[in-house]
Amino acid sequence: MLTVAAGFSQLHLYIPMITVIYTTLAKLLLALIFQFHRQQVWFSAIFMIQLGLTLHIALRLLVLTVRRKRYITRRSQSGLRLEL
Repeated sequence: MLTVAAGFSQLHLYIPMITVIYTTLAKLLLALIFQFHRQQVWFSAIFMIQLGLTLHIALRLLVLTVRRKRYITRRSQSGLRLEL
């Protein structure tokens, strides 16, 4: 039997994903700035779409992580146990 609080040990698995997403986001932002500097609108549009999708994924992962943490906290405070 495993307590729900042990779920906190899995939160470290999200950190590399979020780091990769934000690193990609920074690279895309720099590429977007250089593309606007060159006045190439088509490439800028593609990078803006990629930037938006990356931001959406990063925010979604962050929301899911926060929801999971709240759920685990709520379950552990109520004294419920999770059996695996």
